[in-house]
Amino acid sequence: MQTTLLGLAIAIILALTAALVGPHFVDWNRYRAEFEANVSALIGLEVRAKGPIELRLLPTPALTLGQFEVLRPGDAGAVQARRLSVEFELGALARGEWRATNVRLEGVDFAIGLDRSGRIDWPVPAISKEAEALSIQRLDIVDGRALFRDATSDSYAVLEKFQFQGELRSLAGPLKGEGSFLLGGQQYPHRHRP
Repeated sequence: MQTTLLGLAIAIILALTAALVGPHFVDWNRYRAEFEANVSALIGLEVRAKGPIELRLLPTPALTLGQFEVLRPGDAGAVQARRLSVEFELGALARGEWRATNVRLEGVDFAIGLDRSGRIDWPVPAISKEAEALSIQRLDIVDGRALFRDATSDSYAVLEKFQFQGELRSLAGPLKGEGSFLLGGQQYPHRHRP
C-alpha cells in the first residue's frame, strides 16, 4: 500500500514538474500560423502575430503575444499592440469554456472614426458562436493611442495615453469599465456602462 501511494505521489510530482517546466522548452513560435488561424476564426478578423509567443500552463494557463495586429481582410487599417497577456480560468478550460480572468493590452494603437454617413467606422468582428462564450473578467488597456477621424468634416484628433479598466461579458458585449486619455495635453476620463 505504501509503495503504491509513493508511486502515485512521484507520478503527480513528475506531472506537475512537466507542466511547469515543459512549456519553456517548446518553441511556440513554430505554431504561429495555427495561433493566427484559430484566433482569426474565433473573432472574425485577420490576426497577425509578429512578436514572440509564450504559453504557460501553471499556476494558471496564460498566453502572451508580443507585437501583433488585427485587421479586416483586405483592409490597410489595423489595430496594433505591443503586447497581449491573457490568463485563463483553469476550471472553465477544463469544461471547454473560454473565460479569461485577466487580459492586458499594452501599447494598443487603433483608428476609429465616423464615415461620411455618420456611422462608426472601425474593425468590428463577425463574431462566431464560440466568441460569444468568451468572457473577460478583467480587461486592462494601458499606454494606448487612438486616432479619431471624422470623414464628414475631414478632421481628426489623437487620443494619447488611452487607458481602460473593466470587463467584457462576451466579444458581442456589453463592455463595462472606465479609464482616461490625453487630448491636447488635457486628461479626460471616460466611462462605459451597458
